[in-house]
Amino acid sequence: MCRLGGPDPLDYISMYANPGNKELDIPPHWHYVSFGCSDLHGDGRVHELTGPDNPSGFGFELTLRLKREPEEKSPPTWPAAIMQGLAKYVFQT
Repeated sequence: MCRLGGPDPLDYISMYANPGNKELDIPPHWHYVSFGCSDLHGDGRVHELTGPDNPSGFGFELTLRLKREPEEKSPPTWPAAIMQGLAKYVFQT
């Protein structure tokens, strides 16, 4: 997990290695999951407080899959930068 901090909207982006599944034709890949578009803390510090019948924060998180090359030992970070850019757009608009 990559803890980001700072002024950017996403608190974290988890990066997982998925071995894939040949039987289902799923190649090995990296799976990225954002944390911050929904209300992580539930205390109003980022999003307005909502009740149980309303979406949490914006009501979604971002996810991305990237094909994993055989020589890769750690996930590339450029997808996290793209996700952060998308989150900034959502927060600003």
